[in-house]
Amino acid sequence: MIKVNIVCIGKVKEKYFKDGIDEYKKRLSRYCNFNIIELEEENYSVVSPSLIDKIKRVEAERMEKHLKGYLIVTAIEGEQFSSEGLAKTIKNLADTGTGEITF
Repeated sequence: MIKVNIVCIGKVKEKYFKDGIDEYKKRLSRYCNFNIIELEEENYSVVSPSLIDKIKRVEAERMEKHLKGYLIVTAIEGEQFSSEGLAKTIKNLADTGTGEITF
């Protein structure tokens, strides 16, 4: 069974998001081993703007330890996938024996 990870900075706080995540985790459990890895977020509110790039590097290093398998990085500047395109990519990865996908 393929393993799917979502690595993110910060914790999901809103109950309706947590409920949605739990519902989709339950639905996905038949098809994959699904994990969300929530990492500590730095406190930007007490930092001068000149230190923001340094803080982003610290968070990136923290995140890097959890990036395994085939990586799908979400960025506004990146290539857009349709739902069908993403599903096809994940199916192809599962069919070729990729054991792990990390978002």
